[in-house]
Amino acid sequence: VGAPLAEILSQAHKLEADLVVAGVSGAGNSKAGAGSVASKLARRASPRVLLASPVHPPKAVRKITACIDFSDNSREVAAAAQQLALREGAHVDFLHVWNEPWLAMSYDAPVAGATTKFRDGYIEDLRGSLKEFVSDAVEGIQCAEVLYNSANHGRGIASYAQESDSDLIMVGGKGRSNLHYMPLGSIAERMLGTLPRLLAALAQMP
Repeated sequence: VGAPLAEILSQAHKLEADLVVAGVSGAGNSKAGAGSVASKLARRASPRVLLASPVHPPKAVRKITACIDFSDNSREVAAAAQQLALREGAHVDFLHVWNEPWLAMSYDAPVAGATTKFRDGYIEDLRGSLKEFVSDAVEGIQCAEVLYNSANHGRGIASYAQESDSDLIMVGGKGRSNLHYMPLGSIAERMLGTLPRLLAALAQMP
């Protein structure tokens, strides 16, 4: 009995929960994004948070999209994805959403980002960095390292997860930003607005 958010957080703390599971939307059946309680849980809960969508029927997790931005939190995401894949026999796509940095330059840069040779070299370096970053998390599982080009990281993650028919998105609660006073990272915030179209998401909180 009490305010739902306060009671859930209180019980999670009391039970020393490792994971809080909630519907992405409640009785209000929000279509625009995660419901108010779900959003606040993702921002404020100390344990990891799994938000499940009613759009798809319950099923085994066969395809996981683990979002990698080279932050310390995404190392935790990679490790958690590996553990879940080993348990469920699932395939993991270690996904890095990137945008061509030279397109944002407001001056005539000496490096011509538009040239095929430069672009191919940049992508190859990025692919190598991703492979090295997740090297400890690939053992014993079926997986792939995936680069996905999108101007918006949150929408890029959502688009890739839908295109690849992912059952689960795993994303860090905080990314590469050092704004530790923020309750949730900007990418995770954007994901909260997209979750109803996906099966589930896991926010790895610091």
